[in-house]
Amino acid sequence: MAADITYRLLESIDDFEQVTDLEMAIWGSGARDAIPANVLRPMTLNGGFAVGAFVGARMIGMAVGFPALRAGSVFLWSHIAGVHGDFQGLGVGLALKHQQRDHARALGYNEIRWTFDPLQSRNAWFNITKLGAISQCYYENFYGVMDDAINQGLPSDRIEAVWNLREPSAPFTPDMLHDLPALMTRTDDGLPIPHALTGARGYRVPVPRDLGALTLEQRLHWRLNLREALCAAFAAGYAIVYFDPVGVYALLPLSK
Repeated sequence: MAADITYRLLESIDDFEQVTDLEMAIWGSGARDAIPANVLRPMTLNGGFAVGAFVGARMIGMAVGFPALRAGSVFLWSHIAGVHGDFQGLGVGLALKHQQRDHARALGYNEIRWTFDPLQSRNAWFNITKLGAISQCYYENFYGVMDDAINQGLPSDRIEAVWNLREPSAPFTPDMLHDLPALMTRTDDGLPIPHALTGARGYRVPVPRDLGALTLEQRLHWRLNLREALCAAFAAGYAIVYFDPVGVYALLPLSK
């Protein structure tokens, strides 16, 4: 099935309508929260672009980004990237990000940035470890109240991924993780307990491996305690540089 998947830039109104429909299908969001075609059109005309993955004429994945300017730096902001559930696990998401990277390089961008939920371990593994992005910025309730199937009932906290397109991030291996002290530990019933910074050379911070297995109360407890731990670490100059699939972030000091 993977061999039948093709990738291309999205340019037509029909393409953009498919992006809107696919966004609602992937995240279970309503039309109010999806990007309309009449926004995608000028976005891709003025420094941004959208890439789609197709099986025949059917769009099964997409990545959409637009130009951003912050503190004198220009970069590509990747607003959404997703793959339909029927086609996940085939490497489509990675291929879309690589397509996005290649087009961004060709347009002269040095960085791509986006946000993701730090409690979503699968996204953390993909963004931080597989792609090599880092994170040093935390946003509380970034999108406000969200009613989709994933975010309902929780503050929409996000961390910002920064993907350097010209220089790879410094290598980090799992054995290095075990030498770092814990900035947060778990109680016997699996709930988090944040600890104070001690000026260590780095920290490890756990997250649930399966957020969907927790009750809403447990997820909220994790949200607020992870917020406390990461905000304190980022303010002190640490950044997320690695995520272990067992469900642990590694933080090292980086200059801002």
